[in-house]
Amino acid sequence: MSLNLFIIGPKDSGKTVQAKLIAEKYRLTCIPLGEIFVEEMNAKSGFGIEIKKYLDAEASLPDDLIFDIMLSRLKPINFTNFIVSGYPKTLSQARVLEFYFRKNNFPFSAVISLGADDLVKEFLVKKDKFIEFSTFDKVCLKINKLNA
Repeated sequence: MSLNLFIIGPKDSGKTVQAKLIAEKYRLTCIPLGEIFVEEMNAKSGFGIEIKKYLDAEASLPDDLIFDIMLSRLKPINFTNFIVSGYPKTLSQARVLEFYFRKNNFPFSAVISLGADDLVKEFLVKKDKFIEFSTFDKVCLKINKLNA
């Protein structure tokens, strides 16, 4: 059974640290979007050039660019056994994510929250795909139930 997770929360809330711990425990591919943005810019890739253009203009990255970067990391692993850190951040991103995964029949396990935007949280709770982060051990117990 595939375990596909997303971890969300405010800036500097520990998303990537927790994602890496969960990835290690469950042998998942960790996709820390913030770190990937930096890697892409350092590599001066097509994505990196686009990211830099927005950052230089002090503008937010567009949702479609973020989504394309995430997909570029999920496709090589066939959308299985991963944890993405830092996505979705907005209600529109959550809706696009759900639509894409449903349309393509990709399994979607849950979103772990370290403190999510209320609209995103409400949307995910309704979908029964939401885990509120309290402690690492409690989150692991909930993941174990998903993975059973």
